[in-house]
Amino acid sequence: MKEYGIRSDPRHRVHGSEVLCQGKIVRVEREQVSLPHGYETAQEVVHLPPAVAIVPITVDDSGQRCVVLVEQFRNSVRGHMHEIPAGVVEEGEDYEDCARRELEEETGFRAGKIQHIASLLMIPGTSAHRLHFFLAEDLSPGTQNLDQAECLRVRSVELDPLVERLLKEAPGSTPIVDSKTHLGLLHCWMLLAHREKGAHP
Repeated sequence: MKEYGIRSDPRHRVHGSEVLCQGKIVRVEREQVSLPHGYETAQEVVHLPPAVAIVPITVDDSGQRCVVLVEQFRNSVRGHMHEIPAGVVEEGEDYEDCARRELEEETGFRAGKIQHIASLLMIPGTSAHRLHFFLAEDLSPGTQNLDQAECLRVRSVELDPLVERLLKEAPGSTPIVDSKTHLGLLHCWMLLAHREKGAHP
């Protein structure tokens, strides 16, 4: 299967590996490798299951597009941060089905229309983990179903002013510091603008 955006190199060799850590979701291995230019080294590789991230878009009573975000507590950063809904793909689960499930479980909304927009490597320096992005539209009320470990609240924010802040505010002062949310918002904002341009030349 061809990996778009990745050029393989037959000079790369993996000579062996050992498991350093096996957690509930994360596995860390140390690989002994020969790099394409001949240098031999040990490199740590993080194995994560595939995951999805969803950009849910609604339209308010004034006709403004809004994005549904979750303000979620993250132990690693010791605080709350705004994110788009996301989650791990269960074994045997289709990516789109996972996106629909995670959207409803985290936000309580169901998507009438959902579109796969990108599959990206988020941390290629240490992992081949892929995150699959979806745009969700035509939302209707569903049933929120949070895990006990999920501490979050759902918020609806106007999309255009939020993206304006992401593009114009000084580095370090942006309200969105989560990389998947930053990427998802910008990608969907551009996609929707392109769609409108095509509909109204």
